[in-house]
Amino acid sequence: MFTKLQSFLTSPEPNKDTGQAAAQPELQSLDRRTRRPTNATVSSESTVSSDFNTPFEQQQQQQQRVLSRRELRQLVAHRLPDIQRLSRLHPVSKVLQQTEWDCGLANVCMILRSFGLATCTVLQLEHDVQTQSVWTIDLAFLLHKHLPDHADFTYYTTCVGVNPQHANNEFYSMEIDEDFSRVIALFSKARVERLVQIVEVKISLLDLKRFLVHRQYVALLLVDSRCLECVDCEQRQQQAKGRHKRSLSEMPRRGHRGVLGWLTRRRISNAGFIGHYVLLIAYIPSLDMFVYRDPAIPEEFCLASASVIDSARSCPGTDHDCIIVKL
Repeated sequence: MFTKLQSFLTSPEPNKDTGQAAAQPELQSLDRRTRRPTNATVSSESTVSSDFNTPFEQQQQQQQRVLSRRELRQLVAHRLPDIQRLSRLHPVSKVLQQTEWDCGLANVCMILRSFGLATCTVLQLEHDVQTQSVWTIDLAFLLHKHLPDHADFTYYTTCVGVNPQHANNEFYSMEIDEDFSRVIALFSKARVERLVQIVEVKISLLDLKRFLVHRQYVALLLVDSRCLECVDCEQRQQQAKGRHKRSLSEMPRRGHRGVLGWLTRRRISNAGFIGHYVLLIAYIPSLDMFVYRDPAIPEEFCLASASVIDSARSCPGTDHDCIIVKL
């Protein structure tokens, strides 16, 4: 099964009809659970709504012409009511992070609530993880601990363990020595006891689109927050500027407020990598954009081009970390 999964992800032309999904855990005691194969598949043909009435590959070919910024704004504005409806009806609802470090926990909380754990809170997950230096492997173990037996998820990364290059990254350098033993132990436990399925590969952008196009999966991504550009936030900023006749310098950067304001200030003062977790909930082929939940801002959803998401998840420091969860 693992061989088929890796073949699906790394093949230059994945099968148009089926692709093996992530593994599924058996619900036993916490320390003895193992993961078993699943028969779930991903279709490359879009049949969800009228927005997905063209074969996936054909829609991808139609995206070859790059839209101008003005054309893109007009197209997004026209489609915004549909996107808002998609966000409202999606089973994964928004959860805000509480501090500058718990964005990953907020994303896990969103996922767990979609599985019926309505009382799950970020504070409860903080108690479980028992650290403020949260790595993606910590989030994978939280999902393993709390998801029901039918849950299906896989952790993709280009570095199983601790990337030695992170020692020179200011974002990691202060905690990496303290975290090293704990993180290595978690990866080892996941492998030996088969508690979490980890695939050492960068999931391609095309495969990421195929997972998200049906809205039957979500993708928890580690990104460089400096690279995120929400089209909807920028449009709101422009509209606010027109109403109040303010200059761009008087407006919040990209419409971000709250915790992301802290991240924005760090962007200005620090040119280095700033790790942040977001949750992709849908892909819209006609726009070539992803819809995602950002726990750092109050808006219900954000909208970014596939190229922006790909750039943000590929920055040095991310290891292309991605957890795909089947809803």
